Amino acid sequence: MSSGLSSAASPADGAAAPTPKSNARPPLEVAVGRRGRETRLLIQGEVDLSTAAQFSAALSVGLAVGADRLVVDLRGVAFFDCGGLEALARAARQACTERTRLHVVPGAAVGDLAAVLGGWAELPECVAVSEGEPRAIRQGNALTVGVDEPRRGVLVLRPDGDLDLATVDLLDDVVTAALADAGRVGSRSIVVDLDRVRFMSAAGVAVLCQAQLRADADGVSFRLAGGPSVVRRILGVTGASAVLEPYGSVAEALTPAIPLQRTVEGGARDPRRRDDDYARLAPLFTERVRLPADDPRQQMLRTELIKGYLPVARNVARRYQYRGENLDDLEQVATIGLINAVDRFDPARGVDFLSFAIPTINGEVQRHYRDRTSTIRVPRPIRELQVRVYQVADEMSQKMGRAATPRELALHLGVSLESVIQALQAAYETRPSSLDETRHNDDGGSDATPIADTVGDVDPELDLVDNRESLTPLLDRLPERRRKIVLLRFYGNMTQTEIAKRTGISQMHVSRLLGSTLAQLRRQLVEGT
Repeated sequence: MSSGLSSAASPADGAAAPTPKSNARPPLEVAVGRRGRETRLLIQGEVDLSTAAQFSAALSVGLAVGADRLVVDLRGVAFFDCGGLEALARAARQACTERTRLHVVPGAAVGDLAAVLGGWAELPECVAVSEGEPRAIRQGNALTVGVDEPRRGVLVLRPDGDLDLATVDLLDDVVTAALADAGRVGSRSIVVDLDRVRFMSAAGVAVLCQAQLRADADGVSFRLAGGPSVVRRILGVTGASAVLEPYGSVAEALTPAIPLQRTVEGGARDPRRRDDDYARLAPLFTERVRLPADDPRQQMLRTELIKGYLPVARNVARRYQYRGENLDDLEQVATIGLINAVDRFDPARGVDFLSFAIPTINGEVQRHYRDRTSTIRVPRPIRELQVRVYQVADEMSQKMGRAATPRELALHLGVSLESVIQALQAAYETRPSSLDETRHNDDGGSDATPIADTVGDVDPELDLVDNRESLTPLLDRLPERRRKIVLLRFYGNMTQTEIAKRTGISQMHVSRLLGSTLAQLRRQLVEGT
């Protein structure tokens, strides 16, 4: 398992459901379940450039927990790109190496892409691809485990169900895979969210305590968070609370502060744990407020606070690093937000600094994206509507099985069609292309021709300007009937027969007059008379 896993899926058929934290759904949701000797992965969301690593990691989890057969249900995937097919091919080869049977249930989005690209031909013969596999991955009191990575280097495991002798092996396998992965990719923190655990037996407590010991040995932070009252009572009765030190909620466990220092036998400090530097910094705010404005220590305390909380700004910046902006620039913007938070924070309000600083830093980074990353600034109402349009478009496309039209989006949102079109166009008009960029073909390739070489071209009408200007006075000097025939023929687009009826002469006479007049005009143009 590698970093970048997303939270557990919440299908209506019984898969684990994440506790709502916000109105926005994560781009990729994963639920891991087991039934007998079969492991099931339920994938929902979008597999694209930003979530390809998460999808690959989810496949690794399914293979790591150990089973005779791995079923990958992709029917809940709304979008799937070529990177997803490559990850499937890698997982299939690994499954054959480990003698694990792999069964892929593609769904429409995956099946259409594979059919176009011939993706199924890349899979080994040991892989089955078929429709109709039952989506449910839980039966009775079975357990599912969702995996989430809210930020880089932090894995959140979300068991859903009963942790007892019959189901605890799945959690043990996922935790073991997470610990093994931590040493390989640098994940330094694992959080187990117990909010959806209905019951925990001594077997579940033993698995969590053993995981804590293994994490300490590997130098990985292992934390518990949340949990209903019955689970907390079990942890208290068994004495596990003193060892595991559970947090009240996942939000507390995900606070950028380093985990609480632990002690080993004899009361000595565990050298593998760092001090809680943020707790040490908190009193400096009070000391700074008490000092006079011209006291030199004011600036020293301010500098110490900014340096001490700098990891918080960096963590916030990393959340936005996959949106096309350089990470160094994001860290500078986040640092500005941290400086503003330090300067404006009032400890007398009784609010923790981190709860004030993190929204402030987030706001600064979001303003940077709004005001600085676009060459052409789009009005805020259009940007806000753009977010709503894309969210509704995804929902409607899943329900209708096709892309929604701008008119359907406008009716659903209750706005005008023109506003929806402006919101859709804004995505392509904030960054004008450079003239030095190469042109792209219809098939997505490049012909290596700069756009600047195709903008300017010789206008074939340019050479006719002199002739047209010279012809005007010559037409004025023609007799009335001849001038009328020329005008009706070349400016009125009439046939010779129609001109004959209009002028009251025969068509043959019109032809003779028209021919002689044109010959006269050509001769005059050449001679310049």
